[in-house]
Amino acid sequence: MKKQLNLKEPIKVRTKKLVNGCQSIYLDIYMNGRRQYEFLKLYIIPEHNQADKKKKCRDAKFGKCDKGSEDFGNI
Repeated sequence: MKKQLNLKEPIKVRTKKLVNGCQSIYLDIYMNGRRQYEFLKLYIIPEHNQADKKKKCRDAKFGKCDKGSEDFGNI
């Protein structure tokens, strides 16, 4: 029985908790033995009202879609 190769993605979407309670969305890029972070200036805001809920949903969708939109070949 052969062991299956576990392919890892070089780019991961991660979050970092900020002091004010929000979370910052950033890309964790690991290519050619080097790690680089790219902060997207998108924030997940704790929901207090309907407007915060809409902004949180929009930012989360953009963070997932933005993962493959840039060319990371020259890192």
